[in-house]
Amino acid sequence: MIEIEQSPRQKRQWYFLGILPGAWAIVGSRWGSYLPSEPIFFSDLFIALLIISSISSKSRVKRSVRFSLFVFLIFFLSFQLLIADWNQPITTMRDFMPYFYLAVAPIMALRFISANDEVQEAFGKVLEFCLVLHTLWCLSSFFIPKFSESLPLVNAAQGLHFFSIRPDFDASITSVFIAMVILGRINLISRKFQYFLIFFSIIYIFSQNNRASFISFVILLVIAIVGRLKLVRNIDQRAFMKLVVVTAFLISIIFIGQLSIGQKFLGTLDANSNNISAQPGAGTASARLEAWKNVFNYSTSSPRRIIIGSGFGTDYLQDSGALRAMVNSEAGSRTKPRHPHNYWINSYARLGVAGFLLIGLIIFSGLRMALKICKNPFRYRNATLFSALLLIGVIPIASLGVVLESPFGAIAISMTLGFMLAEMNREKES
Repeated sequence: MIEIEQSPRQKRQWYFLGILPGAWAIVGSRWGSYLPSEPIFFSDLFIALLIISSISSKSRVKRSVRFSLFVFLIFFLSFQLLIADWNQPITTMRDFMPYFYLAVAPIMALRFISANDEVQEAFGKVLEFCLVLHTLWCLSSFFIPKFSESLPLVNAAQGLHFFSIRPDFDASITSVFIAMVILGRINLISRKFQYFLIFFSIIYIFSQNNRASFISFVILLVIAIVGRLKLVRNIDQRAFMKLVVVTAFLISIIFIGQLSIGQKFLGTLDANSNNISAQPGAGTASARLEAWKNVFNYSTSSPRRIIIGSGFGTDYLQDSGALRAMVNSEAGSRTKPRHPHNYWINSYARLGVAGFLLIGLIIFSGLRMALKICKNPFRYRNATLFSALLLIGVIPIASLGVVLESPFGAIAISMTLGFMLAEMNREKES
């Protein structure tokens, strides 16, 4: 039991600091979150501001909140820092920070937990604005490349500019926008303009040629359609959904299979495919599977690594031999990866079974909350529904890419967990 009491003035003064880091991560996305330059990013400054505001606001908690998993995670991460490899301090801290971002979710929750209706509506409007702005930016950058290419370079080796879009995370956020439109939760722009954006957003998502973001898109689309059907009366929803699923499956075989994203899926399923378009997908899939196997074997070869992992600052991809497979899977890559494109394997390799279980339980708990919210989406406010959709949408891309190991993904997920923790707590108290 923790107690929280704030004067109205304190609430007005500090509440929006809770949403600021996550809002920036959504709008800024990949390289926007990395501004101004390593080792200190805006992401770090926002999180520091959030923590300082929580301490200086002299909050006292008066509601029961289950934060035990996060408390254990903070202690475990502190222990990992003490035994970390500090030969390259910046590298060590960058390995640590994404997990620390996740651990501050309860602080965000405490920012939201006592918010009145007016403040909660304001949260929703801020996130709605971020979502629309992000979608407009993605479409502008994709259909008018010179728009983003005119910005300064942030990574010359990869030719990436400030606010450059990436094929997984940004496409997943765009899928959240589509789901919110279907559920009728976007009010900042006209309905006609929403349909216009949906049409071009679908083209953008398909054109990214990214399997993980496409999986995310399909999952969120189904959730949105099922949720929308609950508003329709006198209809056999189960029969209708069966029809939708069968129709979508047939369309996928006939239409999507002819696109490059479809060919990549074919390559994933059939590594021996003779289809030239499918071969890149097959190569990437087989190389990553080999890398994951090497990392797993390396981590299980030592009792210490099994229990507490290889720690922060270590280059376990190099030590395990997985780096060769990872570089080969990224044809023409000009950078050296530090993560195996799988959040769960990375967490196990870095933190061992102890850390993996803590992370897994936190994410699983978040997914349970998200599914509960999506089961009855019209019962919840925009910020809570947005959080649930975002968490569900991020899981596929985190399993096949480097998302939650990065500031933009880790902070966004921390914010979603904070909103949902606060909402579940309010439900218990009501």
